[in-house]
Amino acid sequence: MGMGRALLVSVFLAMVFGLAKSIEFTEKDLASDENLWNLYERWRSHHTISRDLTEKQKRFNVFKANVQHIHKVNQMDKPYKLKLNKFADMTNLEFRNFSSKIKHHRMLRGSRAKHRIHVRKG
Repeated sequence: MGMGRALLVSVFLAMVFGLAKSIEFTEKDLASDENLWNLYERWRSHHTISRDLTEKQKRFNVFKANVQHIHKVNQMDKPYKLKLNKFADMTNLEFRNFSSKIKHHRMLRGSRAKHRIHVRKG
């Protein structure tokens, strides 16, 4: 699967899961790296995500690529719109690992519920 397609799938899954609130952005936010950095800081504040400077710089590059992808997809004539959510600074691999852990956890909870033994008193 190509990088762009994997990113689209990841972003779409995040949207479908509905696990996070999103924030809006405008063309002005995309006009320069400085504006994108301000958007990143606004996004981090909105989701109360703290990072040290080195991690912020690394994550900013991922965030920037994801914002540009979201903007590109939203320019297309699609029946849906993508938004920035709490996963916006995750790589495809990180998001897939995160979502697979959720699925795994839900499967385990479901299988335990099926195999519980109910003891009735009386």
